[in-house]
Amino acid sequence: MGHPLDNATELLLIAEILTRRNYTVAIFSLEYTPAPRAPLPTQHNQALAAYAWLTTELHIDPSQLYLMGESAGGHLILSLLLELHRRTHLGTMKQQQQQQQQQPPLRKPAAAIMVSPWVNLKPCGPDARANSEEIDARSAAFKQVLERFSQLVLQGSPPETERLHGNFAVRVSERGSWKDILPTQTWVSAGTAEPLFRFDTEGFVEAARADGAQLSFELAEGREHVWQTLEARKQEKQFLAMAFGEDDPTLMAGYRHIAEIIVSWLRESGNQRTKCHPCNPTG
Repeated sequence: MGHPLDNATELLLIAEILTRRNYTVAIFSLEYTPAPRAPLPTQHNQALAAYAWLTTELHIDPSQLYLMGESAGGHLILSLLLELHRRTHLGTMKQQQQQQQQQPPLRKPAAAIMVSPWVNLKPCGPDARANSEEIDARSAAFKQVLERFSQLVLQGSPPETERLHGNFAVRVSERGSWKDILPTQTWVSAGTAEPLFRFDTEGFVEAARADGAQLSFELAEGREHVWQTLEARKQEKQFLAMAFGEDDPTLMAGYRHIAEIIVSWLRESGNQRTKCHPCNPTG
């Protein structure tokens, strides 16, 4: 996990669907350093550097960038969007220093797609919503593993990073408004069978909407964490065995749905050329 080729088949399916609709697609996938090899905010800085490279070195207009990530990749997208906002809008001493170093502000992308985002890095902590909900035996067993993951992710991170990025389900005034942070087109998904993530995801959606942000949230009945990818992995061999030009619309339905969402956004914007920048999750 965390490898740029980890979701290659699913991303190529999205690109294929968009290409059939006469959209030009380029996929950029970020390989970042997972924890505990590097503490936060290393991953945030790597994502920001990649975004700056795309927009300043390759001269890709942010209006053509669609960010996509699942699980920890969803968290990384939120962290990147927050850093873009702070760098562009907050009149802090750090921003003034960046301007002196001739680092131009970076505009936010056209869209963000987050599949089962890990919005609370302490999903088993005292402020986790799952604590007040009944969870199944499988999730209860996984809770111990997830607690260890949380310790590894946050180990060595500065207090400010944990305060601003630790739990996106809780509103923090220092961040600013989600209405200003999130792109106009933001889509979030979760499943009812992922209680350790679902309730915090719902908390983030509520907080964002309370700030006036417009985002779509889909809660799939009976589906588990990153169910779209789990579904795709089971059907990947059958999908890749098809002949050139052949298709089966029943395969990888979750990712096909995501592709159709992107198509609908592109139609609304009238944009015939887009770049996709997916962020893959860490394990």
